[in-house]
Amino acid sequence: VIFGMLVSLPVLIAYYVILGLLN
Repeated sequence: VIFGMLVSLPVLIAYYVILGLLN
């Protein structure tokens, strides 16, 4: 569970950053 959180957190951050760059 902890490993999944460590992986998903940077992915979510990168996802929102990409959305910000597209907008």
